Parts: sequence; C-alpha cells; structure tokens
Amino acid sequence: PSSLLERRQIALWLTRADWLMIPDVRPWIAQLADAGVTALIVEAGSLPRETMQPGPVGVYFQTSKVPVVEDLFTVIVPAAHAKGMAVLASLNLHEPGWMTVNPEWGIAMADRTDQVFQPVGHVDVLHPEYQRLVSEVAQDLLRTDIDGLVVGARRAKGFAEEWSPTSRRMFEGSLGPSLSNHDQPVSPDVWRWAGWKTRTYLGFVSRLTQQLRQTRPGFLVAVVVHERAVFSPSDALTEYGEDVLETKQGGLHIIVQPEPGISERLDEQGAAMEMVRQRLAPTAGDERQLWLGIALGASDPASLVTAVRATVATKVGQAGTHLLLIN
Repeated sequence: PSSLLERRQIALWLTRADWLMIPDVRPWIAQLADAGVTALIVEAGSLPRETMQPGPVGVYFQTSKVPVVEDLFTVIVPAAHAKGMAVLASLNLHEPGWMTVNPEWGIAMADRTDQVFQPVGHVDVLHPEYQRLVSEVAQDLLRTDIDGLVVGARRAKGFAEEWSPTSRRMFEGSLGPSLSNHDQPVSPDVWRWAGWKTRTYLGFVSRLTQQLRQTRPGFLVAVVVHERAVFSPSDALTEYGEDVLETKQGGLHIIVQPEPGISERLDEQGAAMEMVRQRLAPTAGDERQLWLGIALGASDPASLVTAVRATVATKVGQAGTHLLLIN
C-alpha cells in the first residue's frame, strides 16, 4: 500500500464528525475517488475538549494502551485501498485529547504575573514515558494497514512558556544551566529553550518514523505546521514549536494548514497557497515532501463531494506539491 504515496496526492482531511454523517462509507469513498481524491487523512483520536462538544475520550482503532471509542479504520482503510486511495491517520501529540494525561507528564507555565499554573490536558511532549506510550500506540495504529501518519499541529500558543522538571533537566544536561531556579523559566534564554525543545521533539518524531518503517518500509510521516511557520518563523517557533527547515532536514513531510478565517474563495486561497510554495522554494529540496492545505467548509457529505470536484478542477493541473483539502 505504501506505493500509493509515490505519486502526487490530492488528499482530503476529514474529522470524526464528518465520517459520522456518512450513512454508507464504501460508495461515498468511491465518489471521492471519482472526484479525483487519491488519499484520505482520518483523525485517529478525539480532539481536546475545549475544541469540540463534550464527548468520549479515546481513539478510533483497536489498542489496549488507551481508551477506544469505536473502530473506524477497519471500515475506512479497506474501502479506500479498494479504490486505490492511500489512508493517513492524524494524531495530535501536543494536545492529546484522545487520552487522560498522566499528571507526571503535565507541564507548567508562568502567566504575566509570574504565577505558575498547570494547563489542563496539556502534556510535556519530551517526557520519555509519554513518548514511550506514543510509540506503542503508533505501533497498534500501524496494524490498521494505514499508509502514513500525520502529526497534528498545536492549537494553543505558548510553546516557549511551557516547561516541566523533566524537560528542564534534559535541557540543562544538554546545554548547561540556563534557568534561574526550580520554579521559573528565564526569558533571556527563550530562543535556546524553544529551539532546543523543537529540535528534541522533532528528533522523537524522526525516531518514531524509523521505528514504524522497520515494519512498513516507505511509511510516510508528515508534520502539520501553521502558515505562520512559513511567513513568521520566529513567532511559530515560540508559539507553536514549529520549524520548517528543521522538519525537512529530518526527512519528514510538511503539511501547511491555512490560517483560521481565511477566505473560502478558491482564487484567494490559491494565491495564498502559491505564496507559501514560493517562500519555501529555496528550502524545498524534494518538493514531494510538501503538502499545501485549502479549506473547504462543506456542511454535509453531498456538498463535500461537490466542493472537492470544484477544487480539484481548478488545482489538479498544478504540478509539484501535494494538495490537501481540509474540511
């Protein structure tokens, strides 16, 4: 199945809510294939509570490591493969709404009054025990016969302000003491701290990729970044822990998601997408590593297929990067 990803992709990213609106998955996937879609990106776990209506916490595939809501992948993956479509699973590691976070893996941050507090549901992505759990969950996800993994972007800002005793010890062991005491991070070192955290996190994603490829050679792993990572790299580094060049040097694919509130007009989105592509051209290397996102905003399965057809009709002729349609 990994050979499905060797050509240019027209991918569609759907949430669990989208899939629940579809009465019969197989004929609907067939319609998408006829419309020109070559790959599906499917949410593998529930989203953070603050971004959705209250609902069950867990994942949508079989595993014994975290709660399972239901198994969507046993239906979607065979139906997509039957139509020659690849399937990539999306999992957010920064804000894992698909599990109950162990308090020992939590993070702390200081607000503007220098009072330390702990955001609920956030996790230190550098904690070794958390990374071990992610690796085990990813191995179970691989058994669904998916073709790739999409590592979701942070939704909340504040990457450079977050710290934990574990990641602080790792930082000091790597670069030497740079924090004032055991309670507060020091702002003058924000660049070293954010840069080290980002590089260390991406190093884990690269190791995870190699681990999965031992079982499935050619398995694709893509990291989602905000458009800001292209146009305001310093902001993206401190706010979201995103670094495009570092990601590409790790051999990972990059998905550039459009900023919230962007116009739904295809011509305006197309112009923004072209600006992203041109900005990344000097660092592109293998252009097949780049996926550019366009928002669809369709409200039901029938209109979604129509929206896909309209977008593909205007964009499919453009060579080079992968096109990602985000509902």
